[in-house]
Amino acid sequence: MKDPAKPGWAATILSEFEGLASRFNTVHEAASHPDPFIGQQMGTLAIRISRAGLVDAGYNDAIGRAAANGAQLTIWLDARDEAVRQTERA
Repeated sequence: MKDPAKPGWAATILSEFEGLASRFNTVHEAASHPDPFIGQQMGTLAIRISRAGLVDAGYNDAIGRAAANGAQLTIWLDARDEAVRQTERA
């Protein structure tokens, strides 16, 4: 540990804290002004998730009705899975 009585010790500590503060300011600045491309990608992802949810909900409703009528569910389940995959690719 450095001797606080020696000249320059306080300046070294101050310099280290200034560097740390500068790094915090850089991170804060980056977080305050997000990249527009990332925002666009997040919006696109939200739309895709919403579409997939709507498709899934529609098929789940049909599957529920088919199950209540004693119908074979495998075809409905496969169709739902494929529709969700197609929505995810869009």
